Amino acid sequence: MQILFNRLTGSKLKIAEFIHDYIHMQFENESVSNIFNKVTTFNFELKNLSDLKGRTIISIESSENLLSLDLEGKILNVGISEFDYVGPEALDFKGKDGELIVWR
Repeated sequence: MQILFNRLTGSKLKIAEFIHDYIHMQFENESVSNIFNKVTTFNFELKNLSDLKGRTIISIESSENLLSLDLEGKILNVGISEFDYVGPEALDFKGKDGELIVWR
């Protein structure tokens, strides 16, 4: 998944919103990502997701059960254990060039 991390790191968030039961993010470089798994936060509340607008993903870290996106100190933690999935995919990414990456 290093390709996904490389694509997202340095991306500035244009839109962050809930759509139905997942998080939809659009970036200034015209790429899009959707998070379908359970999410927790650090330094902000999930109900204030729109507060992430204008922030840049400065780093992404992954462990066996967690994927952490650092948006200038506001952290989105995406659960990737078998218990965190609400569907077949954890998240997806679509680049402005049409490239599609799916984390399962």
